[in-house]
Amino acid sequence: MSPTFYEFDGIKIKVHARDHSPPHIHVEGKGHEARFDLRTLELMSNSGFSRADIKRILDEIQIRAVKLLELWEAYNE
Repeated sequence: MSPTFYEFDGIKIKVHARDHSPPHIHVEGKGHEARFDLRTLELMSNSGFSRADIKRILDEIQIRAVKLLELWEAYNE
């Protein structure tokens, strides 16, 4: 089970333990999934989120990027 780091508008931002590089987060909500690279903030994959959703998610990730990267590194030493 992956902990939810942050949740907004029914969208969950998660960090998985023992995950593969590059450091990234998983985003789930509204029946969709996406992944973002934590070093570049690039969208790695998207399954169903609209462009507006992706922009909103990216805005939320940018605010928390340093903490998310620290969390990913702690879970994936």
